[in-house]
Amino acid sequence: MPPPDDAAALVQKLIPHVERLRGLTFKRPVAVQVVDEAEAREHFQRRAALLWPAQQVQLDQAAYANLGLVPAGTELLGGLVDAVAEHALGYYDPGSDTFFVLSDVDDTAAPLVFVHELTHALDDQHFGIDSLLRGLEEDDDAASALAAVVEGSGTLVMGAYAVEEMTAGRLTAQMLQKLQQKDAAEAARFHNLPPIFQRSLAAPYVLGSNFLLRGKLSPLRLTVVPEDINRAFRELPGSSEQILHPAKYWDAAQHDPPQKVTLPDLSSTVGKGWALAGRGRLGELMLALLAGARSINLASPKAQQAATWTLPAVTGGAGDTFHHYTRGEQSVTVLLTLWDDPAEALEFQNALREGPRLGSYRFASAVLVVGGDAIERWDTLAPAALSAAGTQADGTP
Repeated sequence: MPPPDDAAALVQKLIPHVERLRGLTFKRPVAVQVVDEAEAREHFQRRAALLWPAQQVQLDQAAYANLGLVPAGTELLGGLVDAVAEHALGYYDPGSDTFFVLSDVDDTAAPLVFVHELTHALDDQHFGIDSLLRGLEEDDDAASALAAVVEGSGTLVMGAYAVEEMTAGRLTAQMLQKLQQKDAAEAARFHNLPPIFQRSLAAPYVLGSNFLLRGKLSPLRLTVVPEDINRAFRELPGSSEQILHPAKYWDAAQHDPPQKVTLPDLSSTVGKGWALAGRGRLGELMLALLAGARSINLASPKAQQAATWTLPAVTGGAGDTFHHYTRGEQSVTVLLTLWDDPAEALEFQNALREGPRLGSYRFASAVLVVGGDAIERWDTLAPAALSAAGTQADGTP
């Protein structure tokens, strides 16, 4: 990695390329700092505390464990910070208009890392990434869709720059082979991460590029369409379903934004002493884990295909929401999913994993998933919960 003065010079050299490829102009200077892994880890911890408060972390951990998305006792925040710190080559901080590059990045990869992070800085100056994030509280699925737009933009511009460098002969076959070997090693390490971490960290890069290319991702087609990226920032996709199936965002005839699904406070239905602790939304990308999706080999060409990240059993969703309830040390999570028709609902229910702390109930086009403590009581509580949610119980649990 070049020293700080050389890093600043490299930024100035690359800015015109990023502006040309992205189709936007920087409004103000962007600083660069070279940091080590310990400094990067501290930044990720501070950033996580800002965007993902400790109380929300605890709630999400308990809710995801109740639903079977992660093993009980999984430390979501610690695991994610460890994974990001281990795999990151650079990162951009919207709060300081600065991007940071790790000191162990070699000279071959450095220009590509710089282009990627400078694209984030450029997008942030025009669209305000943190402001967009703050508008998506309690909606993890919409936040995932935004992450796909952000990382897809950076990845596309970086890819287009790499193609230009190869065409000009500045990125040689030997250098490209070295980068490919690093990518393969990185993919192998990602394969060992829990599936939920793969979907949180890797999916935005892979799926975001495909989404911004309207589902036509190809190694031979890395043309950046600035107008499409600008539109995606101005009119955010509302769900991971739209990221996985780009036509549901881009095609007017197939446009399919997520249906708003609401649950009333079911504390009194759950029982005496129970209280609503929080809520959220999973979306197709995470619902696939409930239906049996497993780890993805990111080194495989199939990882670039959106179909690899989903399952037929979760492609007919209309929307979902979950509530997390607590009583002392006990907790229960209630997930309401709505589907396009009863057949889609039945397919999802049949694909769900079974467990002693997990149950499901289907009524017409709705499936209620309950996980946690005392779920045996839900044989009688489920109809009341669905009725309170405005869903008619006209099917068979």
